[in-house]
Amino acid sequence: MGDIWGRFALCIGIALAGCDSGGGGATPPAPDTGPTLDAGPDADLPDADLDQGLDAEPDAFVIVDAEPPPLGAADEVWRVYAGFNDIPVELLGYAPDEDDERQVFQWMLPPDGWPLSVTVLHGDDWQPSEPPYLLLRGIDPFRERQVIDTALLDPPGGTWTPINRGHVWRAGWGQVDLGETPLGTWSLQAVVDEVVGRPLRFDVAELTPERDPFPAVDPWGVRLDRDESSLTVAYAGTFDVSIDPTPDGVPDVEEALAAVGMLGGDESWRAAVMGLFREKLLAQLREFFLLDPRTGAVGPDSVPIQITLQGEPDAPPVEEWAMLGWSTIAVGGLPPPEDPGLFGRAALDWNNQAPNDNTGPGRGVFSTTFVRVALSNRVITSLILDYVPAAGGQPFGSLPGDDRLLDLSVQLNELPEDLQVRANRFRFLLDSMSLAVAAVTAHEIGHSLGLVKEGVPPRGMLAGVQGPWAVAVVDGSHVDTRGFNLMQPGSAFSFTDALTTRPRFNDINLAYLRRRLILLP
Repeated sequence: MGDIWGRFALCIGIALAGCDSGGGGATPPAPDTGPTLDAGPDADLPDADLDQGLDAEPDAFVIVDAEPPPLGAADEVWRVYAGFNDIPVELLGYAPDEDDERQVFQWMLPPDGWPLSVTVLHGDDWQPSEPPYLLLRGIDPFRERQVIDTALLDPPGGTWTPINRGHVWRAGWGQVDLGETPLGTWSLQAVVDEVVGRPLRFDVAELTPERDPFPAVDPWGVRLDRDESSLTVAYAGTFDVSIDPTPDGVPDVEEALAAVGMLGGDESWRAAVMGLFREKLLAQLREFFLLDPRTGAVGPDSVPIQITLQGEPDAPPVEEWAMLGWSTIAVGGLPPPEDPGLFGRAALDWNNQAPNDNTGPGRGVFSTTFVRVALSNRVITSLILDYVPAAGGQPFGSLPGDDRLLDLSVQLNELPEDLQVRANRFRFLLDSMSLAVAAVTAHEIGHSLGLVKEGVPPRGMLAGVQGPWAVAVVDGSHVDTRGFNLMQPGSAFSFTDALTTRPRFNDINLAYLRRRLILLP
C-alpha cells in the first residue's frame, strides 16, 4: 500500500509542478483523459544513410526523421548515433520551421567538460565488446580529422549501458584535447561493428561571463514564513476554500497543511510535523538538483547550487540573505488576482546573470492554490476526508497514539492494525505535499537560473518549438518533452508519466545547469 500511495503522491506532485508562466501564468491542468503515448526510446530515431561513409557531407546534419528504423538481423548493429551530454538522439538535430520544413540547428558546447555518448540500436544477439570508433573533425576553421583515443576518456574505454533495443556508450571528456584552436564548428562521428553513423555537427565557444550561469556555486534561500493571507475551509458535500488577503500571524504554508488535516495536535505535534515536512522538502530539492540529499554537497555531476531553508541551524538570518548575494524564493501566500489558479511565479534570468528575489507579492510558490486543488479533487478528498477538520474529520495529532505516526522508519505492518490506515494516509499527505511544494519550488528556481529559453540553439533550448521530441508545443518558457519533466507546464501533465517515471529536469536542462551547454545571450 505504501508504494501505491507513494506513486499517487508523484501524480499530485507534478500536477502541481510547473503550473506557472515564468512570468505569464497558467491555470491548473484539466483532468487527464488518457495515457500519453510513448513508443519507447527508439520510436523517433531516423533511417541513417549507411552508404555515405566517413566524413560524408550530408546536405544538412539532420539525424532525426519521423519514421522509426526498420528491424535488422538479430546479431547485427542496426543504427549508430553519436551524441553528447546524454541528450536524447531526437533532440540533437533539427526542428521544423513555420512552413513545416526542416530547420537545421546545432548545440554550442564549451571546449571541454561534456560527456560523449553513442547510441547503438541492434538485435538481441549482438553485444558490445569494445568502445566505438570516434572520429572528430574540424569544419570551420578546417582541422585535420582525428580519431579520439578512448583510453584518454573518463573512465578509460567508457562504459556500455543496455537500453530498449540497444545500448548506450558513455564516457567523460577526460584528457582529450581539441588542440590550439578549439573554437569553431566540429563534427563527431561514430562507427560500431562497421556500421557508420551520421556526423553530428556542433559549435565550440568560450564560456564567457555573460554566457556562464554558474561562475561559482549559486546560493539560494527558501523562506517558509510568508504570511499574506488567512485561509478558511467549509464543507457541505464539497469543499469551499476562501482566502482573506490579510495576514493572520500564521505562516501560509502551515495553514495549508492544517487545512488538509496534518496539524491537528498541540504545538509539539505541529513542530514535529513541520520538521518532517522541512526535511522531506529539502531532500527533494537537493535530489532535483543532483546534490547530496543529506548534506547538500555539490558533486562533479551536480548542479552548482546551494539550497538553504530558513531556520536551518547554520543558516544566516534571512535579513542578511540579500547582502550575502543570495537568490531567494518564498513558499506561502496567494497568487496574483489576475491568475488565481497559479501555483508559482519567478523571475526569468537568462544565463543566471544576477541574484533574484522571488519573495515579493506575486512571486514564489503559492500554498493556497495547493489547498484549493487538493480539496477539489475527488480522488484526493476520498482519501483524506476522515482527517480534514472542516469536514468533521479527526486530524492527525488529535487522537491518542498519533505520536507513533511521527516515526517514519517504522514499517506500516509493525503498527497496530487499527493505526495502519491512519499512518498510511498521514505518510501519503506528508509525501504528497512535500513533493508538490518541492517540484514547484525547483521549477520556479529553474526559471531564475535560466530555464527554459524559447527557440532553437544556440540562443534557445527548444521551448515553444515543434519537433519529434515534443509531446506538445507549449507557450512561454516551458518545454514538454517525454517523461516527467520538471520544466513542463501544468497543462502538459500526464498521470501516465507520473506513474512510471520520477520528476526530473530533462537532459537539455541538466546539461545547461551543469555548464555543459552554452546559450548565447
